[in-house]
Amino acid sequence: MILSFLIAHFNYPVLFVWSLLEGEIGLALAGVMARLGHMELSVILTIAFVGAMIGDITVFWLGRCCGDAMLDRFLQDRKRLDRMEAWFRRYGSWLILFERFIYGTHIPFLLMLGSARYSWSKFLLLRSWGFRSGP
Repeated sequence: MILSFLIAHFNYPVLFVWSLLEGEIGLALAGVMARLGHMELSVILTIAFVGAMIGDITVFWLGRCCGDAMLDRFLQDRKRLDRMEAWFRRYGSWLILFERFIYGTHIPFLLMLGSARYSWSKFLLLRSWGFRSGP
């Protein structure tokens, strides 16, 4: 009874919040819920897309604004960090398209991309294209 109440009233908000960060598992569970008739697939896809884009943009700008301080805290070797940033500048376009398929790299990648001062417009274009070409 409680579970059916939660499913009926909180499934879409939970999916949105889950999509803000790493949303793959939440999206898979929502797909199961759609198959069982508890959710609509078109609504799931819209919510997941909007949530993921908002989350990606937020983490990118967090990296742009204070990524250096955050990365310096976790990576003590500044020379290594500079090499990583140069790598992101060189291969950033390809990484934006394929990074989504490597689990666990999403948030650190976006922080690093923002910290490397990658082009905002190019990021937005490639990220939205990557969503359309993804699974």
